[in-house]
Amino acid sequence: MLHLKKYLPRSGMVYGPGDGFLRRRWQAKRVMTGLRQAGIISVNHFYDEPDKQAVDQAMANVFNNAPRALQYAIANNDDFDCFLNALKASVPWAQDCSDSTFYQFCGRLVMARDKWHKYHVSSLYQTGNSEMAKSIDRMMETIKGHFDVTNFALWAEWDLFRSVDADKPEDEVYGPADHDCTDDGNWGPDTVMAIR
Repeated sequence: MLHLKKYLPRSGMVYGPGDGFLRRRWQAKRVMTGLRQAGIISVNHFYDEPDKQAVDQAMANVFNNAPRALQYAIANNDDFDCFLNALKASVPWAQDCSDSTFYQFCGRLVMARDKWHKYHVSSLYQTGNSEMAKSIDRMMETIKGHFDVTNFALWAEWDLFRSVDADKPEDEVYGPADHDCTDDGNWGPDTVMAIR
């Protein structure tokens, strides 16, 4: 079995113990399927080492979109869900993930970076960080005053608060993900293109 955590950059991050990164296997499978379909990872050869540099850059690109996503969130009353929706809309490999899976994925990455900062306060440890770690730092600087690590922490542990059918994919429980961020309910291709 291939584990999502095996593909994630480790430099500048502190992940929890064990093989799992997301709480549910189906969530990790959706993320890995998106990365595979985008050509970022290959899971055809069980013994091949993952191209961590490609994954590092793909993850960095998620957080590099923070300035545009923040503009969109500000236009929608500083709504954190709109910020995350805008991040997701700018990342082609994430389009088949449910919103909650993408939010939890981002939340867990931000929390892993935050944990690294708590253990490595000296500037001596700043060299050699992954591109993803650096991009998370830039994003956190960009969104300062609007959102903070607490916003991400809530989404990182969101599924702990789900009480019904927690082992089923979200769209099987609640129906397809609704990408509505605006009052008019219009989250169509024009909005997605404006974010990209």
